[in-house]
This record gives sequence, C-alpha cells and structure tokens, in this order.
Amino acid sequence: MAERQNYVSNELTHFVGRGLGESQQFNLLVKILNSGVLKKKEWPDNIISSQDMDMSKKISDNELYIVYMVCFCDIPISEMNIHMKKYSPFGISFKKKFIAGKGATPVHYIDKNSTMPRESWMDMFDNYSKKINKFFNDEYMRKGRKPEELKEIMNMRFFIDQYIMSYLKFFDSSKEDDDENNYYMEREWRSLIKVEFELDDIYRIILPVKYLSEFMSEFPNYKGHITTV
Repeated sequence: MAERQNYVSNELTHFVGRGLGESQQFNLLVKILNSGVLKKKEWPDNIISSQDMDMSKKISDNELYIVYMVCFCDIPISEMNIHMKKYSPFGISFKKKFIAGKGATPVHYIDKNSTMPRESWMDMFDNYSKKINKFFNDEYMRKGRKPEELKEIMNMRFFIDQYIMSYLKFFDSSKEDDDENNYYMEREWRSLIKVEFELDDIYRIILPVKYLSEFMSEFPNYKGHITTV
C-alpha cells in the first residue's frame, strides 16, 4: 500500500454559516443538503466580468475581484479545530476526486511579506492587475478590430480574470495560525461553478453533538461518516 502524507486530507470540506448563530448554521446545513447544491447566495449567470471588479480595491486585499465561488479546505479531520473556530462547526466533506470533477482546483497563495529585488510581490500584483484592466479597456487597443478579433480579446480577458486572477489568494505569514487573516493553513480549493451533489456523494458531515439526533431525523437515509464536535 502506498504511503500517505498525514498533513494532507483525502477529503475536502466546506463549512457553512460563518458569522451566524449555531441554530442558523444548522438550518443552513439542512437547506443545502435538501437542495443538493453548494453555491454563493447570489449567483449570476455571468460568473466573472468587468462589472464584477471593484477598481477601488486592491488584489492583494483579496477584494479587487468579486468572485462567486464555493470554497473547500484541504485539512485532515484531526486538525480541524482552528479552522472551525474561524468559520463554523458545521461542515460537509467530499472525496477530493469528486470535488476535482466538479471544477475545483487549489488556489495560488502569495505572501504579502515576500519581496523581490525591486518590489514586493504584493505591490507587483497590485500594479499589474490595474495595468491589465487598463489594457483591456483601452480604446486604442480595440480601435479598428474586426468582430472576431474583439471576441478573442474578450475571451482572453475572461480567461485571465476567471482562471488566473480569481485563483490568487494573498495572506500574511507573520500572523499566528489562528488569526482569521492567515489563510495559508486552509489549503483552499475553489470552484467558480456551483457544486451539485447527491446525499450519497457526501463523505462526511461535521456538526456539534447536540444536533446529531435532529440531523439523523432530518436525513435518515444518510450513510456517510459523521464527526461530532
């Protein structure tokens, strides 16, 4: 049997209801399981466009792109304590292969403290993200273009916005592990499309023990793992 690294999980977990009260978090979990869909509350047809950017923000603050996404953490179940304190004690996990098949992939982390010879990574991305936006909006770049050329330009912008910029995540490595702004420990996987699932696709449910009986009453046919906290 092949050896496994014990700091990487074979399942990916999504926690629900950050910032809500416990009963609201449980009700949201039930709602998600009944719907069979993981998504952001408001999910437009056009996932990312130039209208989904706030040019007053910086990409290094993870706020330039208004990303409609579903996030999962790659953390072994035995090491979830810090993450749950930041997010929620109610989680849904799926096998990594299943989530990868739904379009998710890991984000690319950039440390705000990392500095190149001339400028920091943070400043470099802040500067060039603005320049990229200006380039694609420049009238000179569009002038005299044929319709098919303009279409290809927009396709290129969509690719850069959606599949490169939206998978960057800046964090501060100087912060303690339990600081809510130290994201690196999450090993985030991100999907920019809705994740649809059946009850049998779920590998594990995580919830406080006092909600266990109510959960089993709501979902008597659930056959996956249950971890109580």
